[in-house]
Amino acid sequence: MQSVQQLHRPLASPFRSAFHLLLICLTITRTGSSPVSSSKKQGFHHFTKGDAVQGMASGSFIHHQNLTIMRKSKESSDKSGSKTSPRHDALKTQSTSTGSTKKPDTQTRNQLPAISQNLGELFQRQLQDAYWSEHAVRQALPYMIRNVKSKDLEKALNGYLDVTEQHVSRVEKALATLKLKPSPSNSQVMESLLRDVRDIIDSTAPGSVRDAGIICAAQKVDHYEIAAYGTLSAYARQLGLKDAAALLEQNLQEEKEADSIFTGVAVDAINKAASVA
Repeated sequence: MQSVQQLHRPLASPFRSAFHLLLICLTITRTGSSPVSSSKKQGFHHFTKGDAVQGMASGSFIHHQNLTIMRKSKESSDKSGSKTSPRHDALKTQSTSTGSTKKPDTQTRNQLPAISQNLGELFQRQLQDAYWSEHAVRQALPYMIRNVKSKDLEKALNGYLDVTEQHVSRVEKALATLKLKPSPSNSQVMESLLRDVRDIIDSTAPGSVRDAGIICAAQKVDHYEIAAYGTLSAYARQLGLKDAAALLEQNLQEEKEADSIFTGVAVDAINKAASVA
């Protein structure tokens, strides 16, 4: 049994190291496995000086392979790292071509900013909302009138249609005092309320029950407009817009009168008739 010092004794000459390395390469080529692997299969008690030399050489060969793999991996990562994604390239191209973030267009005569920064802008936006709402009500009222049976309710709805025509005109005048034209954007709240009108008509039979439902829908619309004109007239007074405030307050009073008329028609006749239908 040879000592550990003999196992780790350096090779006699460079020629012997080269010779042993050549033998190891030939062995690996023919057998497909290294001497160290075969010796490990047999157990550590068969470990000899020759195995030590061959193990050192095969170890250096494996180390060389690892270095080669690491170098190729680094080169591959460097190449991939230098390339950016198409999205990054597009963003980079966009930023270099424009030079800076594009600013929003200057506010025009008929254009409001996306975000209201002050009470004046909020007032203008809500006024445009009221204008669209009145137009939508004017278009919906003839359909409501055609579907009622009560003559009193028909008369009340026709009167409300006349009032609505005047409200459209007054809101236009209020917008003109601000040098604004009506906006094409719709009111989601009023759109929902008028959808409720259609649903009530579609879900009821002609007669007192449908009439009671139409009054309910009409007063929902009316109460929304009372709230809108009450707020708008208060904004106009706060902003010192006396002409606009006067127009909006007139609309407010007429909406309250219409609500009172609908209540009278419902209480006096229609609700009672619907309860026994």
